[in-house]
Amino acid sequence: MSLLDITRTLTDLDLDMTVLQLRVLLEIEASPGITGKAIADRIGTSPATITRTVDIWSKVGHKKKAGRRLVRRTLAADNREKNLELTSKGKKFLRDLGL
Repeated sequence: MSLLDITRTLTDLDLDMTVLQLRVLLEIEASPGITGKAIADRIGTSPATITRTVDIWSKVGHKKKAGRRLVRRTLAADNREKNLELTSKGKKFLRDLGL
């Protein structure tokens, strides 16, 4: 699926999600337990951008996306990083998209 196809899918389904947000979810799905820094390195963005993106889909979230907790954070071994994994809602969300 091309970037253009993904953008059209997000728009057609009115998902209120950016391509970056979807990319982060896909990276977490591909590598459960990955850190935000590792995702930032993989997709070429800043760790702060990844943190903001994860906040949207975790319990921090914002009102518009309340109840759509798609990502869970757990403490990494050194307590400074958080390991990221999809919640059951997050896994179902990607399955329903067919991705």
